Amino acid sequence: MISTDPLLQHLLERAMVARMATISRSGRPHVNPNYFVVDESRLWLGTTTGTLAARNVAVNPAVQLLFEIEQGSNDSRLVRLTGTAAIRTEPDLLKEYKRRDARKYFRSLPGLLMSLKHLHRLFLTSKYLSTNDPTSRHCVIEVEPTRIEVLV
Repeated sequence: MISTDPLLQHLLERAMVARMATISRSGRPHVNPNYFVVDESRLWLGTTTGTLAARNVAVNPAVQLLFEIEQGSNDSRLVRLTGTAAIRTEPDLLKEYKRRDARKYFRSLPGLLMSLKHLHRLFLTSKYLSTNDPTSRHCVIEVEPTRIEVLV
């Protein structure tokens, strides 16, 4: 469960990208940046089922995420979250993720500024999310935390 600790909530609200580490079937590590949103008990990262991150989670649900504060350059605190991930494709959950994602990244000033700052990466992101696999579809990687640390 995501803590109700005010400091943790404050840090997660100010972090805009989660760097998620996964492990492949062969044991090879992979780190990938993702947009994310937080609900009361879990963290959701948007992607597609054909991405390496989603394929890795499908075979090994152990993940670790690192959140860096991007709003306010003099704040060097990090949040490290260890947890168990699952691929979710239910239409209602995807709709809720997209609603929260739009509110965080396009309907808030910090999110909009970050999105505009990284506009040049939009092509790379869309290329990463599109695969040659015709069965790939939008999904949410849902992470249930088992440990959360604030690193100073």
